[in-house]
Amino acid sequence: VTATDKTDPNLAASAYVAVNVPISVNPGGGSSGGTTTKTYTITATAGAHGSIDPEGRVSVKGGSDKVFTISPNNGYRIEEVRVDGRSVGTVSYYVFSNIDENHTISVTFAEARPANNNGIADPSETGVANWLRVTDHSAFMNGFGNGLFGPSENITRAQTAQMFYNLLVNKDVPVTISFTDVDDDAWYAEAVKTLASLGIVSGLGNGTFAPNRQITRAEFTVIATRFAKVNANATNTFTDVNPSDWYYSAISTAASYGWIAGMADGSFQPGAKITRAQAATIVNRMLARTCDRNFVDGGSVRMFTDVPMSHWAYYQIMEATNSHTHRYDTDGYETWTGLK
Repeated sequence: VTATDKTDPNLAASAYVAVNVPISVNPGGGSSGGTTTKTYTITATAGAHGSIDPEGRVSVKGGSDKVFTISPNNGYRIEEVRVDGRSVGTVSYYVFSNIDENHTISVTFAEARPANNNGIADPSETGVANWLRVTDHSAFMNGFGNGLFGPSENITRAQTAQMFYNLLVNKDVPVTISFTDVDDDAWYAEAVKTLASLGIVSGLGNGTFAPNRQITRAEFTVIATRFAKVNANATNTFTDVNPSDWYYSAISTAASYGWIAGMADGSFQPGAKITRAQAATIVNRMLARTCDRNFVDGGSVRMFTDVPMSHWAYYQIMEATNSHTHRYDTDGYETWTGLK
């Protein structure tokens, strides 16, 4: 995170996704210049417990736009919206723009996650669900290949980019930014270039990214809140975070959503380097993921020799590193139904 990041620490998430394709007309015997506007079909379907409007086979003129509105029934939520077979997340409406081919849009609904008392905001409300996968609980962090996770190690800019890239709803992003110190064959290259093109991360202002540089707790929080809506009404309670600080709005927003917590003395330590365990915890809270302790205690999950059960972030790390299916209990907490 650089001075460029500091000028705009909160990039609001988009409310919808638009497909932009060129206008197409077919030659023919029309009345205007010898051309006729072709008609295309968008097939819209909705699963049980909700609706999409309009629904069915919808005829649209070439070059026009069409909006589809998605509404879950009471007690249900949007689980996934797929356009032409590709997931676009949990958006509540979708816009096809400049239509020049047939399309499909389908939506599935699931029982609403009951409110629980852990103080974590629903990612559908914060806007995170528009950017990151919240229903598919796949692992978004890994160990080092030698049975170690490195919970106390500081996370780097490259690792941060890769972690969020792993969670993106849509990875099909036109790459418009590159860096002189990010080789095309680097393991983090696609993640860094994609997130930079989305405006989530930025370079140092001289064409470099510094992928191996460690980042601070404040810097990580700024990146995290770029996936969310800014909470303009949030106030700060940390003793070492002031309204004049470039990261004030991001930290206040993240705290209001229940993503971050301070130290025992009431401070946040924004300038301290963030650890891998702390990063895993923040991202789990962004996604409203809560580990099923009973399942994990059964001993069939992926574990690390340097993360004992006594570690403060043991269950957070288990949630972040074990892909699993799940449901929610009556209190709104996650119950794992199997590993995948």
